[in-house]
Amino acid sequence: MQTTTKRLYRKLQHREVAFSNLRLSAGHVLRDVGESTRVVYLCASNGAVADWLTWAVSDLDPDVAPGAHYLDGSGVVLRYDTPRGPVEIHEASSWFGEGTYTNVEAMRAYEALQAIIGEAFPGSTILATPATTGRELFLRSIPRGTEYPVLDAETQDLIRATDGQGRIEVMRGCRDPNCRLDGLYEYDARFAYASMCWELPVGPVHHDDVDRFEGAMRGRYKVTGMVPLDWSEPFGLIGEKDNAGGWRYPSTPRQTFKTWCDAAELDLAIKMGWKFRIWERLLFPATGRPLDTWAKKLTRAREATTNPLVRNALRAILLQSIGAFHGRPHIETHMLPLDRAAEVPPEARRPRRGGPGDNWIVYGLETGQGWANLAHPEWSACVWGRARARLLHAPLSQGALNRAPGTHVVGFRTDAIYLTGPQPEWDAADDGKPGRYRLKGSSTARAAWPRNGRELLDLKAGLL
Repeated sequence: MQTTTKRLYRKLQHREVAFSNLRLSAGHVLRDVGESTRVVYLCASNGAVADWLTWAVSDLDPDVAPGAHYLDGSGVVLRYDTPRGPVEIHEASSWFGEGTYTNVEAMRAYEALQAIIGEAFPGSTILATPATTGRELFLRSIPRGTEYPVLDAETQDLIRATDGQGRIEVMRGCRDPNCRLDGLYEYDARFAYASMCWELPVGPVHHDDVDRFEGAMRGRYKVTGMVPLDWSEPFGLIGEKDNAGGWRYPSTPRQTFKTWCDAAELDLAIKMGWKFRIWERLLFPATGRPLDTWAKKLTRAREATTNPLVRNALRAILLQSIGAFHGRPHIETHMLPLDRAAEVPPEARRPRRGGPGDNWIVYGLETGQGWANLAHPEWSACVWGRARARLLHAPLSQGALNRAPGTHVVGFRTDAIYLTGPQPEWDAADDGKPGRYRLKGSSTARAAWPRNGRELLDLKAGLL
């Protein structure tokens, strides 16, 4: 029987949470919180712990045992079995982003978020992570009697293996190593993914090798392309995987490439005069609106608050839920004392010594998809493809291809564009809706052209 996604409405018990400053060890944190606390969020922890594995098992009480940790995702999740019940430790930044907010400020934002979410999705509660919370809210938003089929495992794997997420790239400024910027302007798309959840692919998928582009039909295409001879932009339109598993965007005239891309990206490139040979197609003749209600409710919730931490949390729910729909298998990190090495299961991945004094055996276990009924990589791939296309050409004549004359693109970062000058037409076009690019920060200080993402982030930190 085919798995489907359908409405689920259940009464959930809200677990007591606490916000804590980062302590010397997990043991200190667990002793500091109340007996009824089940989830602890660490403030100001980002980058402060060099080795989470060592921190996670340091100074634990004898009756506390480490459980299955998550260390490979967007935020650290540490789990423990304690005499008072299971306890999890998370980073507060997974909800509120990096910052210098206090425990009290974080708790107030958390309580405000709970109230806003409860009003938007009656009967709901905040769960441990933004991704888990967002998926639970989505299940409540599905109309009664509506079901969305989950794709077969082979098609899901093909989409996951051939799709990337946000475009992150720094342009080469010029060949002169002393090339400098006279200014930097960050234009960021407001609550971007919420504006890209409309009419997503649903239903059966059609897989063939016909060399024809189907225009507005949702789909993915395996293509061979070549950068046009007269292409003068320093950035490309279509990405391909490099040998390291990352993504590059060919932009040199006559440069050829072979890749999978979303229909939105291919449509834009064709309109810009690029030529392609199509080798394979994944087509979705039917579309639906599975995420419309969910995205609109999150948008209204965000508009109802001015608290920056709450707004960050709602953005985290949106972004991380879209990522979770991709349905990648989870890897749990387990730890056993060295004298229990014989208990490591045969399917363990990369068993090794680690922790304090290398006195632990650390290994991974693949747990499969956490929510198999919500594995929809076709949805996340469509949203991400639209986001990459809109970096280049967006409604109301925004996007890198529509920038003001004389300004240059410095880089892209998911839903943000960095330029060397202001964009008055973009500013005038911003009507406040999700997806619109608005000036988030700027600087007129002279600086070296960034050579990589880290240098671009350093420049971003100085924007006003």
